[in-house]
Amino acid sequence: MHTVHTMRFEGVGVEFADIYALPAGWHHPSMGLLREVKSYLDYGLAPASMPQLHDPRLIVPVGTGSSDIEEEGRFLLSCVTKGEHLPFKPGVGMASPQVSRSLMMPARRMFAAHVNLAGLTQAHLTQEPRLFIDPIVAPVESEGYNDHIERCFSAPGIAAIVRRYNVVLLNGTRIENPSSRVVQHENDHLDAVLCVDKPVDGVLYYVPPELYEVFVRYFNKGRLRGWPFIFSQDQLIAMKAGAWSFHSYLHLVA
Repeated sequence: MHTVHTMRFEGVGVEFADIYALPAGWHHPSMGLLREVKSYLDYGLAPASMPQLHDPRLIVPVGTGSSDIEEEGRFLLSCVTKGEHLPFKPGVGMASPQVSRSLMMPARRMFAAHVNLAGLTQAHLTQEPRLFIDPIVAPVESEGYNDHIERCFSAPGIAAIVRRYNVVLLNGTRIENPSSRVVQHENDHLDAVLCVDKPVDGVLYYVPPELYEVFVRYFNKGRLRGWPFIFSQDQLIAMKAGAWSFHSYLHLVA
């Protein structure tokens, strides 16, 4: 049995495990995060260390269909479909590299997502998820951009503030925010880019599931500089130099 430490932050109790060695200044992974990651892996999602998530050369066009592609498409859709079959809260999108658990099963240029194809801005996407195969996504730069919180199944426990275009063209169809953010996030996966690779403020935030609502309040009130669970600038520089990578931490968690 590993030791569990309990702490309170902003009135929320979080249980932390002491079984992993993390960079200086970091808390050990929360028990909530470990349970969440286990539910991802048990359901069949790829661990964060899978090379398809980080190497675009391992992601191939779909081209002509086949039975296994159809099976993978159904699985992607199941990951973003609200239902009791999921052991975790469904996301708004899932891309092929996130479910490719073996180099024998190549990642393909396809993703499933809740996308409002009518182009209307709404807080909660209501359309059924759709599968997009070999999508073509083009930003409409003249419509501007926005910065907002993003998280990812492939980077459990980490949040980043990411800049996205307000409007994109998805296979020629105009998609507005918030759907455009979903499309850009999932399409990045097809180029082996994660949201945590491109924080607009140069910071990655460790956010256990128990503290996510607190983190949102910090973001909305412009208080993120006071968030205590972050990568330091030195650690980010080391990542870019290849001297240290948060992927190694995620590999331990997974």
